[in-house]
Amino acid sequence: MSHPRGRLLGLVALAAAVPVLQNVLFLMLDFQSAEGLSPQGSAVWPYDSYNDMRWLLVYHNTWQAYAVGLVAAIVLRGLLSAALVSLAWPAESPRPAGGSCCATWGSRRSPP
Repeated sequence: MSHPRGRLLGLVALAAAVPVLQNVLFLMLDFQSAEGLSPQGSAVWPYDSYNDMRWLLVYHNTWQAYAVGLVAAIVLRGLLSAALVSLAWPAESPRPAGGSCCATWGSRRSPP
């Protein structure tokens, strides 16, 4: 999707798909009181993290389930955020090389 219009449509579709899927799940589970929380599924930080943590902290039975859910939430949120940023990145601006942010971050030193 290198065409700007195609990237825009992909961005809108991805940003809309998460709340729609979350709302469909709420309807299937007859969880009507939580339907208003669906838009936070693809919201910007910190609302997206708050949405994930709310469900994770309330709906786990053991520490192991919490740990697995936390890792899954971090990985899935990272993948979703990376996809949204990739689609929203301006076509005329160069993208940073893969891993360059980690390499430069590790080489920085605090001033004395």
